[in-house]
Amino acid sequence: MAFIPIGLAQAFFVFDGYTEISTRTIYTFGIGLFMTIIAFVYFNIYVLASRFLPKGEFATYLFALLVSVFSFLFLKHTVEYCIFSAVNIHREFNGITLLDGLSNLMLYSICIASGSISLLFKRWMAGNDEIENLKNKRLKNNIEEIKSRLRPHFLYATLDYASNRVKSEPVLTSDTVFRLSEMLRYQLYDSKRDRVLLTSDIEFIRNYLMLEKQNREGALTYTISVNGNPNKLVFPALFIPWVDEIAAGKPAQIDVLFDIDTCLIRFECRVWGLDLSLCDFSKIQQEQNALYAGDIAIKKEDELIELQLKIC
Repeated sequence: MAFIPIGLAQAFFVFDGYTEISTRTIYTFGIGLFMTIIAFVYFNIYVLASRFLPKGEFATYLFALLVSVFSFLFLKHTVEYCIFSAVNIHREFNGITLLDGLSNLMLYSICIASGSISLLFKRWMAGNDEIENLKNKRLKNNIEEIKSRLRPHFLYATLDYASNRVKSEPVLTSDTVFRLSEMLRYQLYDSKRDRVLLTSDIEFIRNYLMLEKQNREGALTYTISVNGNPNKLVFPALFIPWVDEIAAGKPAQIDVLFDIDTCLIRFECRVWGLDLSLCDFSKIQQEQNALYAGDIAIKKEDELIELQLKIC
């Protein structure tokens, strides 16, 4: 409704004072201008803003908006020219005309772009609500989720391995129990924090793969390589579920690489003896995409999982 007086005011501003032009023509032009503005507002909301703003492509959005408004002004001035020509009135193009066109370009751009503010605010609120709900859900179900990541079969196999060797190999049994206790400590305490050191995740993976190798009586080989400084803060259990899901498929070999830069962590897990397309990573990927939004990139191949995480 606010655009109706704007359209009529523009019509009277352009044609008022010319007695050759009828009042009906002025009103028709004003209503037509109002409807055109509304069309461009909806075009901005449902095409331009929806396509570019959620991706953060602000420069592309601004350029497309200016092109659209310029097209709108060109159409407006073409109709004005036709109306003036119909009554044999010819207006000269001069510096004032150019300044008027530029000011109209800016003013109409602001008017049309204002419609996207509500869209941005709505998306921002929805994004915040989604992140907040995810954090709350994560805090409430964190222990249960991490318990489920350590498969019961893994726990039973580890305890069975230790009990069978407690007399014959007490040193090895003590080491096994110690590593398992370190993993449980991570589950119960470190996983409750908002952030943990990447060192803790790496140590968990190292203990996990060592115990998995013992449980499978050497049928698994693994390597863990760390390049850079692992004392970086990340969400707890960021890389652990990937390794756990892969280990559940019983591959012959797992090679884990952490390549750590100042603002980037690259995690690579390469396997032999297992097709990773058979593993279900959908829940893990959905959770981590929501937590890190555009800061994480996940690449999956038949024998390789690669994560790249921006941390600053």
